Amino acid sequence: MPGLFSEEEEKRISERQKAWVAAPKTELHTHLGGSVRMETLVELAVAKGQPRPVIDTQRATLSECFNIFRVVHDAVNTSADIARITREAVCDFAADGVKYLELRTTPRLLADGASASDYLEVVLDSARRAVHEEKLDIAVGVL
Repeated sequence: MPGLFSEEEEKRISERQKAWVAAPKTELHTHLGGSVRMETLVELAVAKGQPRPVIDTQRATLSECFNIFRVVHDAVNTSADIARITREAVCDFAADGVKYLELRTTPRLLADGASASDYLEVVLDSARRAVHEEKLDIAVGVL
């Protein structure tokens, strides 16, 4: 598994953990809105004049954790935003060793005038482009 871990990580991670990370995986129920990188969500929200989202995943209740979907819905509201979070999600899952990913999302009207059909096309195209351009070893389906 050369190259998967930095030298510092190599010292801290057990062989069992290394094998788990390197093992091929399948994700069959992944919500696109729940796969947004926190730094991306913060950047998009702040750029749109929304409050900086803060989620304490160590102390939040389950219902508080579900509030993140409302924040994502408000901050991720253009075709460019959808393209970005789709690409990042595909890249992140591929980096985690996922070989087959099923993304779930609800197509909707976007602030830039994109229709629900356009939304779906952006997700499909962004996933295909990420796999092709980054030469990722992952297959992506969208539900």
